Amino acid sequence: MTKDEKKEYDKQYRLKNAEKIKLKQKISRLKCAEKIKQYQKQYRLENIEKRKEENKRYRLENDEKIKQRTKQWCLENNEKLKQRYKQRVLNLKDEYIIKQLKQYTNLTSADIKKYPNMIEFKRLTLKLHRIIKNEY
Repeated sequence: MTKDEKKEYDKQYRLKNAEKIKLKQKISRLKCAEKIKQYQKQYRLENIEKRKEENKRYRLENDEKIKQRTKQWCLENNEKLKQRYKQRVLNLKDEYIIKQLKQYTNLTSADIKKYPNMIEFKRLTLKLHRIIKNEY
């Protein structure tokens, strides 16, 4: 087989088996990516203390950079943050409400859980206060 014939044969083979070749390449890329992820995970586990020290040092050296990036991120994601805050304000969890009730009453958590109406009433009053606070 001459060089030209071999090139032609390779070309034909690639055309016929293009899907198989793409699939093999994809599988090999995934395997490599998986190996890299496993290595990174192992490295992180082995070097926790080293990473903590590097993080501290970086934060001390680049304090202004970090503040600037935080401000930039907040400006870019302002709408998302507003939505999150609204959801947090309106979706009050039972644990938070029980904690609030424990502060103002001498009841324990178990006693408060016996009265779901009291929890619901406190939730509604907190929502109302927060909505009023946000409106004005």
